[in-house]
Amino acid sequence: MKKILLFSLALMSMQVFAQQNINTKGTAVTQNFDGLNTTGSGSFTNNSTLPGWYAWKTKPYTAYAAIMADSGTLNSGNLYSLGNAASSERAMGSLCSGSSDRVCYGWRLKNNTGSAITNLEVSYYGEQWRVAGTADNRLWFNYKIGSSVDSLDYNELKYGIGMTRDTALDFVSPQKSTTAKALNGNDAANRVLITQTMSVSIPANFEIFIVWIDSNDVGSDNMLAIDEVSVKAVSAADVTPPTITSSSLIGKDTITVTFSEAVNRSIAENVSNYSLNPSATISAAMLDSTKNTVSLVTSLTTGVTYTLTVQNIEDLASNKMALDSITGLIYSQYSSTLKVNTVKVLAIDTIVVEYNEAVTQTSAEDN
Repeated sequence: MKKILLFSLALMSMQVFAQQNINTKGTAVTQNFDGLNTTGSGSFTNNSTLPGWYAWKTKPYTAYAAIMADSGTLNSGNLYSLGNAASSERAMGSLCSGSSDRVCYGWRLKNNTGSAITNLEVSYYGEQWRVAGTADNRLWFNYKIGSSVDSLDYNELKYGIGMTRDTALDFVSPQKSTTAKALNGNDAANRVLITQTMSVSIPANFEIFIVWIDSNDVGSDNMLAIDEVSVKAVSAADVTPPTITSSSLIGKDTITVTFSEAVNRSIAENVSNYSLNPSATISAAMLDSTKNTVSLVTSLTTGVTYTLTVQNIEDLASNKMALDSITGLIYSQYSSTLKVNTVKVLAIDTIVVEYNEAVTQTSAEDN
């Protein structure tokens, strides 16, 4: 019996310090709250009822021990499991009052990917289940990063000390009314999809705690909730258009242009996106297998310096070069290799040398 008891206590201790892991970049971790109680008052234990999820109020500062099931009919300050009557489809929500001051609930996540996370995509539905006034009510989105973030204290939740705000992830109640009434938070008019990719710095094995804070607003408060929460570590969005990094002549009939990154094949092989000055026909454009070097087939005139203009090229993320953004690409004068074609002896004092192309009089007569 003692061994069983000690084992149980050990498990309880482990639960207190557990968190949801982000194991793979590009794969979302999600929570839909459908495991919450559907009727009456149910027990709520931080990091147990919903692993990784915590909830507090700030007056007095304490963790919630219960969560009330409702469909928007109640008006007392509390932590709520919201949904239509007896439906298993739930959302986590709140209504604030003077007795609770702030109701706060959030998710503790650990970077278990093996490398730093620099971009975190957060997506959720904000739902309104009760309207009680004409003022905007808001769920404030905040987060904290640390080697271990196993709790949030009063000053963090009440005053935001040590927290980072991201207003793009706030939920503002969509409905206003002078008449208090319940709403169906699943109706499109009462539900808003909120998505934002945050620029963050979460080293491997560090944690981020994301939290929604519902404050006690002036007058009667609305009942707000979150549902279908998704968090995903993602690569930084590519917003940089391609540029030309190098170019060269291959003989007098081919120009190669190398871009800073892979580009869209159909656009890169459209000859109308290239022009030469003085004018010369570009008859074909062929992108190589790396998708970053294009070969232009043309016919250049010996001894002429050309400027190549490139425009409209797009990378694989559809970032587009501005019109005429690359101009003045000057190609050195093309000159074929000078060769002696024939040498003829016309007389004892006269030799005729014939070259494969015209030469300057000065160089010919001085050498």
